[in-house]
Amino acid sequence: MTANTLPVIAPDTYRIDPARSAVHCATKGMFGLATVRGTFTITSGTIMVAEDRECSRVEATVDAASFHSGNKRRDADIASKRFLNAAAHPEITFSSTSVQREQSGGWSLTGVLTVCDVSRDVTLPVAVSLAPGGIRFDTRTTIDRYAFGVTSSKGMVSRYSDLALRIHATPAR
Repeated sequence: MTANTLPVIAPDTYRIDPARSAVHCATKGMFGLATVRGTFTITSGTIMVAEDRECSRVEATVDAASFHSGNKRRDADIASKRFLNAAAHPEITFSSTSVQREQSGGWSLTGVLTVCDVSRDVTLPVAVSLAPGGIRFDTRTTIDRYAFGVTSSKGMVSRYSDLALRIHATPAR
């Protein structure tokens, strides 16, 4: 399903299923020589699909300490004070402020992303598809970690991270 189409989805409140949802992250490390990939766990969230799609809303929470790259030392470092300081800021949150139909026919979701208690507006192109028992949302974006005050290891770790979110949600009934 591309961002240019929107399947027939019943207006309803949908609950994000953490077991079938994740944030996939990729960033350059080792002075740009290697790509580090990992995932974060989405712990909770809701998607309210309104009859008027532009009135729809999304709320999501990610566990800041859940980064998993297959390297325990690196994973602990990302959760430490050097990067996300998950002990002091255990949640990364997103709260939508608008849904817009693009001239191309696709949809975008704008909202506030909060990392380490720093909030910034982000706009995400959204692809929506029907999925067994619910709906699936896919989006990609690039985040500037410096904008959120995460500035450790300049030069060693890229300033930018590519994020791909795959979210599965089921009716909240």
